[in-house]
Amino acid sequence: SMPSLSVNGLERKLRVLLRLDDQRDWREQLREEQQRDKLMAYGLGFARQFLQADDRKSAEFLLQLVQSARLERGFAVDDYQMKALREEMLNEASPKRPFA
Repeated sequence: SMPSLSVNGLERKLRVLLRLDDQRDWREQLREEQQRDKLMAYGLGFARQFLQADDRKSAEFLLQLVQSARLERGFAVDDYQMKALREEMLNEASPKRPFA
């Protein structure tokens, strides 16, 4: 299946939604800035889209940020969506077996 968005398109979308500075690396900004609520709202959705666009590194980065945001807020680290996404990442990582 074709990725729905290019990695560049996703990064642009993320910057706009989270009102990030275009001149700086978005990962750095998310690491340091108070984006916790937005991360919890949008982080997993973006992680999934990055995964679909074959940018596993960004997907994992976002997943970890969401997890730490949840911890800081006193939420359970794993919810249903989080588990589903992690499964998806494991499946992507394992070599594809052809159907018997």
